[in-house]
Amino acid sequence: MEIEGTRINVLNEMIRYTSFANLTGLPVLSIPCGLSSEGLPVGLQIIGKHFDEARLIQIGHLFEIAHPKPVWTGA
Repeated sequence: MEIEGTRINVLNEMIRYTSFANLTGLPVLSIPCGLSSEGLPVGLQIIGKHFDEARLIQIGHLFEIAHPKPVWTGA
């Protein structure tokens, strides 16, 4: 794929930030949490311990309680 004249490998770009967790089998939670100055979505990625998915869900829930408005839409 080419973006603004630069060729990129789509697969590499898709797994750039998840390959560590994929290779180790660690659970990951990604939460949308805002917009960049360019208006692009920003996510918070949390990596947990093996078999600790419940804690990740709790953390995600706490984040949503702390940020009740959908900050990623600007509402």
